Amino acid sequence: MRPPKDAGRTPSPPPDHWGLGRKHLLAGIDAGLRRLVTGGKVRHIGAGNVTGRQLQKAIGLSRAPGWEPFICLQPLYHLLDRSTEWELPDVCRNEGLGVIPWSPLRGGRLAGAIRRGTDAPAAGSRVATAERMGWSESWSAYAGRGAHRRTLDALHAVAEETGRPAAEVAVNRLLRRPGVTAPLIGARPTEQLTTTLPSSDWELTPAQTARLVEAGAPPRPYPYNVIATDPEDR
Repeated sequence: MRPPKDAGRTPSPPPDHWGLGRKHLLAGIDAGLRRLVTGGKVRHIGAGNVTGRQLQKAIGLSRAPGWEPFICLQPLYHLLDRSTEWELPDVCRNEGLGVIPWSPLRGGRLAGAIRRGTDAPAAGSRVATAERMGWSESWSAYAGRGAHRRTLDALHAVAEETGRPAAEVAVNRLLRRPGVTAPLIGARPTEQLTTTLPSSDWELTPAQTARLVEAGAPPRPYPYNVIATDPEDR
């Protein structure tokens, strides 16, 4: 008896295993991660959008024998979104994780073009695109906030005092926060990168820092309002 024509061949996956739909992409990612872990290819592990409880639990689980420890956290953190300060920096400092915030200029909102009185984002800007697509950095997500206006006022006042671009001031403030390793700059043209790179070469005065902190301080719900350990965050 002759063997079947497909003998020895790798079976083809079913037809519904192909395509670029969400289901197939997620399945491919899961399969890739399993192969990386099994093959010992994961060298460093970081966490992203998590709560303090989730991060602490993940760190505890990673201490199992032979498991790679977490080394960094990548949170949303900038002058306009500061609830990250309530728990996550303390966990990272206590556990030795670096903090690499994403969107430090919030899609260009802190880059200087938007001021109090600006009634719409510039055409073609990231904020305009976010408004059209419904992303979290959209124009409507911040425009009505009093803290948004106060923060922009303080940011531009400090920028004028220092003679530095607003983007550089915003990144400088974030870079000087305890535990922050390096903000992730999502620059597109080269000039956006060159505008922010000098942020590490100088420091704000205590008075300038206090102005930025007080302008955008979010109201702290219980119990964070009574257990804050950082004087800046009270």
